[in-house]
Amino acid sequence: DAVSLGTARRSALMDQPSCRYLDAGDNGTSARSAPAIALSRPRWARRADTWLVMGDWITDPDIVAVEYSSEKSYRERWLAYRELLDGPDDGDIVRQRIVEAQPARLLDVGSGLGDLCVWARDEIDTEVFAIDASPRMASLCGQAGAYAAQADIRCLPFTDASFDCVTACSVLYHVSDPERAIAEAARVLKPDGLFIATTGSDDEHERLHAWESLFGERIPDYPPQSFSRENGHDVLLRSFAHVDRVDCDAALVFRSREQLVLYMKALVQGADAADQVPELSEPFRLPFTASVF
Repeated sequence: DAVSLGTARRSALMDQPSCRYLDAGDNGTSARSAPAIALSRPRWARRADTWLVMGDWITDPDIVAVEYSSEKSYRERWLAYRELLDGPDDGDIVRQRIVEAQPARLLDVGSGLGDLCVWARDEIDTEVFAIDASPRMASLCGQAGAYAAQADIRCLPFTDASFDCVTACSVLYHVSDPERAIAEAARVLKPDGLFIATTGSDDEHERLHAWESLFGERIPDYPPQSFSRENGHDVLLRSFAHVDRVDCDAALVFRSREQLVLYMKALVQGADAADQVPELSEPFRLPFTASVF
C-alpha cells in the first residue's frame, strides 16, 4: 500500500534554555574513546512471576548505561530484526523519508550501533553527526565515519538551526521526559528541518500472549512508555507544528529453538528464561509493533 509520508516540522514558537553548544560546522566533535567500564551485564530478568517488567529498566539510567556499555546484546537484537522480521520495517520508512529530504547535515540521536549513520554516509550526500549517551556506542559511530560524541539527548552540544534532519530511532522512551529531548531536536533543526522518530506501542497484548503461550505462564503487563505510538503525537505537537504517524506492525519469526534462545539471551527482561525455551513444533511468531513519526 502507498504510504503517506508527512513530516514533523519545526514550530516557530521555540524558547529553549541554553546548554553547552558546539557549532555543527566544527568537525571537531569526533568520537570520544570509550572509558573502561567495570560492569558486567547482570541477569536482571527471572522466570515466572519475577520476570523483569520493561518499565522497570527502560528508563532507569543505571540499567540502561550497563545494557549499552557493550554492543553484544544490542547487536544480537538488531540482527534478529534485520533477518527475521516478517512485515513492514519501520527502518525502511525512516530511510525513505531521509532520501526524500536530501539533508546536507543529518544528526542521529541515540545512534546505537551506527547502522543509520553508515547507510546515510554511503547512500546520500550528507554530513552525518551522531550522539549517544553510551561512550561505547558513540565510539562505534565514530568508527563508522560519523562525527560522533557522547552526550545527553536532552542537552545537545550544537548551536541552534544546525541540521536539516534529526533522527531519534527507538530512543525517546529511554528518558522519562522525552519532551525535553524533542525540544532539543527542534532547537538544532533549521526552520524547515525534518524530525523523524520511531517507537513502539503500549498495546503489547499480542506479544505478551505469544510469550505466555510459549512458556505456559503469565507474563506481567508492560507499563506505558514515556514516548509511544499512543502518546507520541501529542508530545511532538509541543515542539512541532505538524506531526503524522505511520504504523509498522510485524512479527519476528523464529524457525528454530536455537534462534529464539539467542534472541532471548539478548533481552534484558527475559534473559534468564532463555534456557527454558521448549522445542518448537512450528515457527514461533513474536509480534512486533513500531511507529514512525
